Amino acid sequence: MKKKSFIVFLFIALLFSSFSFLVKGETTTETVLEEYDIIFEWGYVYYFSEKTPAEQTEVTLEISSDQTLLFFVSDEGDAENYADGEEIDVYYVNYNVLVTTLSFVLDEKRSYDFAFDNTNSEGVDANISYAIIRFTYEVTNTSSNWIVWVIIIAAVVGLVVLIIVKRSKQTPAKYAPPPQYSSYDTSSTVHQTYQQPVTPSKYCTNCGATNEENAMFCTNCGAKLS
Repeated sequence: MKKKSFIVFLFIALLFSSFSFLVKGETTTETVLEEYDIIFEWGYVYYFSEKTPAEQTEVTLEISSDQTLLFFVSDEGDAENYADGEEIDVYYVNYNVLVTTLSFVLDEKRSYDFAFDNTNSEGVDANISYAIIRFTYEVTNTSSNWIVWVIIIAAVVGLVVLIIVKRSKQTPAKYAPPPQYSSYDTSSTVHQTYQQPVTPSKYCTNCGATNEENAMFCTNCGAKLS
């Protein structure tokens, strides 16, 4: 019994650790923009297009500028539409970027434009000294997933085989049916009466006393018995 419980516990622990390994992610930080000269220029808008590597990607922007500027994140291609005067949807916007570090999260895995409007409200162009964008996200160790699945399948097959072998070795207990008892019917029972055997005797004609069969005279009155 203890051995069987230990095997079941070991199997559950193995499954738990395997699934934990599958879902456990590794946090990775990737610098996607460090050289500012690779930013595209469209009119007064500078932008950089990049695809987020995962769901729930944390974006960190480090920037230094001599004038406040506007920073926004939009769908890929919308930065140029914004520069052309069109209205666009943005996923993040900050209107007063100067020398600062920004951090925000993008929920979808897709391509975005990270754009800077380098003209402030007074029409003065901003000079950006540097702009660094980093992605921080969690990835699953997919390279080892197949090993985990092999371990899980092997553990399941092993447990099934163990149960089958265990059952095949068990000898079925012999079963004897309980004895059958008939009901006691008092109505059909014959009651016999015991009677003392009767000894043959002679009766005295004189006094009526009972005497033994071989007696010659009455033991009561002394008369002769016939």
